[in-house]
Amino acid sequence: MATYDPDLTDRLSLALAEAGVLSQFRAVCLRYGPKTPYGAGRLKAKTLASALVAAGASAKAIPKFQVVQFGHQTIGDWTWFGVVHIQTGQVLEVMFEGADGIRSAGSTLHSLCNKAARQRPGIVESGSPYPRPYYDDEPGRLEAIAADLVALIDAIQVVIRDTPGLLD
Repeated sequence: MATYDPDLTDRLSLALAEAGVLSQFRAVCLRYGPKTPYGAGRLKAKTLASALVAAGASAKAIPKFQVVQFGHQTIGDWTWFGVVHIQTGQVLEVMFEGADGIRSAGSTLHSLCNKAARQRPGIVESGSPYPRPYYDDEPGRLEAIAADLVALIDAIQVVIRDTPGLLD
């Protein structure tokens, strides 16, 4: 089992903030924020996984935990991927993880925003409550969320691949 590397996670959060990816995440959260009243419907992991596959990512549903892993990519010796935990059937907690067999890094994107803001105040909006994307059964919403999440994870992986020394 890989050992969590908090220093790498801190470097990752700062690199993502500097590249604008964490601000992109906040924009996704605000675009798909909760409606008043909440829309009907409860999202299932298999349904989200299907939408992510349709948006161009590999995806694996873990229905027991209402979790979907998606967008696996190997960068150097590391495997990186996005994770979505579906909370209360509507709230999407988006995470990003990576491991090389020895070390692991990553966290919720909300936590990465907070880490970056602590390291360099003002680089990205942070704090609580932080918005998260919400599912409802509005036609086309799930497909749009899935496409934005795939683009977000792709952008994170580009930063990892293109930032010299990040994984050292």
